Amino acid sequence: MSHFTTIETQLRDIDALRSALGELGVTLHEKATARGYANNTLKGDYVIRLKGPYDIALNQTPTAPMA
Repeated sequence: MSHFTTIETQLRDIDALRSALGELGVTLHEKATARGYANNTLKGDYVIRLKGPYDIALNQTPTAPMA
């Protein structure tokens, strides 16, 4: 059975994240769809497009605005 996991975190500097991801050779996309196991997808405010078949979706919550 496939699933997505939710982890609560705070992102304070989106430009720093974008730069760090660039150094790792991966990209950050806005308003994109993350790829999951068995062709499952999840929409994200930001999506870290990984080199493999899966991605990381970041979603803003009303109480934790992204910088």
